[in-house]
Amino acid sequence: MALSGSFGVFFAGKLVVHLYDERGAASGTRALDAVDPSNLVTLGAKISAAGRIGRVSVHVVDDKGVDRGALGEVTVESKEKSE
Repeated sequence: MALSGSFGVFFAGKLVVHLYDERGAASGTRALDAVDPSNLVTLGAKISAAGRIGRVSVHVVDDKGVDRGALGEVTVESKEKSE
C-alpha cells in the first residue's frame, strides 16, 4: 500500500500509521519518519500489512510518546470490491 501526502505538524516526534480491518478493529501500527514543526512533512511510504485493511490513519506521536492526533485518514478499498 502506498501512502502519500503533505502535512504541517505542531509537535516534533514521528509519524505512526494506524491500520484497521474492514470491521474497524485495530490491526497494527507502523512507525515512519521523524517530523519537526519547522519542516513541511512530505509523506511517501509503502507499507505492507497482513490481512485486509479497511482504513488507514496517520498520526503524530511526540518525543514523549503522546499521540497528538490524526493528520489524515482514508478508507481503503480492495481490488475485489471495485471490480
